[in-house]
Amino acid sequence: LPTQAGEHVSEQQEAKYSVEAASPTIVFHKQIQEAALSDDKTPVLVGQNFFRHDDRYLQVDGEKRDKYVTEEFLSGVVYGCQVVVTNPTSATQKLDVLVQIPEKAMPVLGSKRTRSQSVELGPYATQKLEYYFYFPKTGDFAHYPVHIARDEAVAAWAEPFTFHVVERLSKIDKASWDYISQWA
Repeated sequence: LPTQAGEHVSEQQEAKYSVEAASPTIVFHKQIQEAALSDDKTPVLVGQNFFRHDDRYLQVDGEKRDKYVTEEFLSGVVYGCQVVVTNPTSATQKLDVLVQIPEKAMPVLGSKRTRSQSVELGPYATQKLEYYFYFPKTGDFAHYPVHIARDEAVAAWAEPFTFHVVERLSKIDKASWDYISQWA
């Protein structure tokens, strides 16, 4: 390939995209399309939970625990999603994990809008993935949940979720550091 690319000419009309290459070129194409459900009944466990990046944990009886957000989300605040995939069998499983940030959210901290990652889980193994996002405005926004594929067929998924994003929370967490540091 040349070190300097020529002036390529591209054109897009609805779903059709064409490129007239002015110099030697490598083209890579990747797309997401509907997948069939897997006929393989080997179980895979998957869960996803959301947390506030700056207030992720709480202390319960001296133990640190995850502090998940399930009801209201604040606009302009960074949140994360923790995805946990578990192989509850004695056989190694090769899986593809598809994650996507919520509708109208913006990716942050190196996250992508959509990401697919291949994982190989040994017997009785678990793997955790995380991604981060924030909502620039308020509203109710849909979220396409994590999906797990095996041999290009859907093997497992989490439940869909709708984010209720507000300017101010209707319930204040009086155990949060923000509250204690300002109002205690």
